[in-house]
Amino acid sequence: MPNLPKPRLRRPRRADSAVAPHPAEPQAPRVEQIDGAGLRWVPVAHDGREATSIEEATVVAALIEDLLTRCWTDPHGVTRPLTVEDVLVVAPFNAHVATLCALVPDGIRVGTVDKFQGQQAPVVIYSMASSSAALAPR
Repeated sequence: MPNLPKPRLRRPRRADSAVAPHPAEPQAPRVEQIDGAGLRWVPVAHDGREATSIEEATVVAALIEDLLTRCWTDPHGVTRPLTVEDVLVVAPFNAHVATLCALVPDGIRVGTVDKFQGQQAPVVIYSMASSSAALAPR
Protein backbone atom coordinates (compact mmCIF):
# COMPACT_ATOMS: atom_id res chain seq x y z
CA MET A 1 0.00 0.00 0.00
CA PRO A 2 1.48 3.40 -0.89
CA ASN A 3 2.45 5.59 2.02
CA LEU A 4 0.31 8.61 1.08
CA PRO A 5 -0.38 11.46 3.47
CA LYS A 6 -3.94 11.52 4.79
CA PRO A 7 -5.69 14.57 3.29
CA ARG A 8 -7.56 17.04 5.43
CA LEU A 9 -11.15 16.65 4.35
CA ARG A 10 -13.60 19.50 4.62
CA ARG A 11 -17.29 19.89 4.12
CA PRO A 12 -18.50 21.34 0.80
CA ARG A 13 -18.65 25.12 0.80
CA ARG A 14 -21.94 26.96 0.77
CA ALA A 15 -23.01 28.17 -2.65
CA ASP A 16 -22.89 31.81 -1.54
CA SER A 17 -19.32 31.53 -0.25
CA ALA A 18 -16.97 34.28 -1.44
CA VAL A 19 -14.08 31.78 -1.63
CA ALA A 20 -14.17 29.46 -4.64
CA PRO A 21 -12.28 26.15 -4.62
CA HIS A 22 -9.44 25.58 -7.06
CA PRO A 23 -10.94 24.23 -10.34
CA ALA A 24 -8.65 21.16 -10.30
CA GLU A 25 -9.68 20.23 -6.74
CA PRO A 26 -12.06 17.24 -6.68
CA GLN A 27 -15.37 18.31 -5.21
CA ALA A 28 -17.37 16.36 -2.67
CA PRO A 29 -20.89 15.52 -3.78
CA ARG A 30 -23.61 17.91 -2.68
CA VAL A 31 -25.57 16.65 0.27
CA GLU A 32 -28.90 16.49 -1.54
CA GLN A 33 -27.42 13.90 -3.93
CA ILE A 34 -27.15 11.34 -1.14
CA ASP A 35 -30.27 11.91 0.96
CA GLY A 36 -32.81 9.11 1.37
CA ALA A 37 -32.64 5.44 0.51
CA GLY A 38 -31.82 3.72 -2.74
CA LEU A 39 -29.19 3.72 -5.43
CA ARG A 40 -27.33 6.98 -6.13
CA TRP A 41 -24.86 7.92 -8.87
CA VAL A 42 -22.28 10.55 -8.02
CA PRO A 43 -20.28 11.47 -11.14
CA VAL A 44 -16.59 12.30 -10.70
CA ALA A 45 -14.71 13.86 -13.60
CA HIS A 46 -11.32 12.34 -14.43
CA ASP A 47 -9.46 11.31 -17.55
CA GLY A 48 -6.83 8.69 -18.32
CA ARG A 49 -7.37 6.60 -15.17
CA GLU A 50 -7.12 2.85 -15.57
CA ALA A 51 -7.00 0.87 -12.31
CA THR A 52 -7.11 3.67 -9.73
CA SER A 53 -8.43 7.21 -9.45
CA ILE A 54 -7.33 9.68 -6.80
CA GLU A 55 -10.22 11.90 -7.87
CA GLU A 56 -12.80 9.20 -7.09
CA ALA A 57 -11.06 8.19 -3.87
CA THR A 58 -11.09 11.81 -2.68
CA VAL A 59 -14.81 12.14 -3.37
CA VAL A 60 -15.55 8.78 -1.72
CA ALA A 61 -13.64 9.85 1.40
CA ALA A 62 -15.54 13.17 1.57
CA LEU A 63 -18.84 11.37 0.99
CA ILE A 64 -18.12 8.98 3.87
CA GLU A 65 -17.12 11.86 6.17
CA ASP A 66 -20.50 13.45 5.43
CA LEU A 67 -22.45 10.20 5.87
CA LEU A 68 -20.86 9.61 9.28
CA THR A 69 -22.56 12.79 10.50
CA ARG A 70 -26.00 11.33 9.68
CA CYS A 71 -28.47 8.84 11.10
CA TRP A 72 -30.27 5.96 9.46
CA THR A 73 -33.37 3.97 10.30
CA ASP A 74 -33.00 0.19 10.22
CA PRO A 75 -35.73 -2.22 9.00
CA HIS A 76 -37.07 -2.46 12.57
CA GLY A 77 -37.66 1.30 12.75
CA VAL A 78 -34.70 2.05 15.04
CA THR A 79 -32.91 5.29 14.15
CA ARG A 80 -29.25 5.67 15.10
CA PRO A 81 -26.09 7.43 13.86
CA LEU A 82 -24.15 5.80 11.01
CA THR A 83 -20.75 4.45 12.10
CA VAL A 84 -17.71 3.14 10.23
CA GLU A 85 -19.07 -0.39 10.73
CA ASP A 86 -22.09 0.58 8.61
CA VAL A 87 -20.09 1.41 5.46
CA LEU A 88 -18.55 -0.87 2.81
CA VAL A 89 -16.50 0.47 -0.09
CA VAL A 90 -16.16 -1.87 -3.06
CA ALA A 91 -13.69 -1.35 -5.90
CA PRO A 92 -12.90 -3.54 -8.92
CA PHE A 93 -9.09 -3.30 -8.70
CA ASN A 94 -6.58 -3.86 -5.88
CA ALA A 95 -4.73 -0.69 -6.91
CA HIS A 96 -7.88 1.34 -6.33
CA VAL A 97 -8.52 -0.45 -3.03
CA ALA A 98 -5.08 0.74 -1.88
CA THR A 99 -5.79 4.32 -2.96
CA LEU A 100 -9.16 4.29 -1.19
CA CYS A 101 -7.66 2.80 1.99
CA ALA A 102 -5.17 5.66 2.14
CA LEU A 103 -7.96 8.27 2.05
CA VAL A 104 -11.09 6.96 3.77
CA PRO A 105 -11.57 7.28 7.54
CA ASP A 106 -10.02 4.59 9.72
CA GLY A 107 -12.26 1.58 10.26
CA ILE A 108 -14.04 1.74 6.90
CA ARG A 109 -14.05 -1.66 5.18
CA VAL A 110 -12.61 -1.41 1.67
CA GLY A 111 -12.04 -4.29 -0.74
CA THR A 112 -12.85 -5.96 -4.02
CA VAL A 113 -16.13 -7.69 -4.84
CA ASP A 114 -14.59 -11.04 -3.88
CA LYS A 115 -13.86 -9.83 -0.33
CA PHE A 116 -17.43 -8.69 0.36
CA GLN A 117 -19.37 -11.36 -1.52
CA GLY A 118 -22.51 -12.19 0.44
CA GLN A 119 -22.12 -9.26 2.86
CA GLN A 120 -24.36 -6.24 3.26
CA ALA A 121 -24.30 -2.89 5.02
CA PRO A 122 -26.58 0.14 5.39
CA VAL A 123 -24.22 2.02 3.02
CA VAL A 124 -22.30 0.40 0.17
CA ILE A 125 -20.20 2.57 -2.12
CA TYR A 126 -18.92 1.16 -5.41
CA SER A 127 -16.04 3.13 -6.92
CA MET A 128 -15.22 2.18 -10.52
CA ALA A 129 -11.78 3.90 -10.84
CA SER A 130 -11.44 3.70 -14.64
CA SER A 131 -12.16 6.82 -16.67
CA SER A 132 -13.81 4.71 -19.37
CA ALA A 133 -14.52 1.10 -20.24
CA ALA A 134 -11.77 1.27 -22.87
CA LEU A 135 -9.18 2.14 -20.18
CA ALA A 136 -10.24 -0.56 -17.72
CA PRO A 137 -7.67 -3.34 -17.33
CA ARG A 138 -8.75 -6.64 -18.77
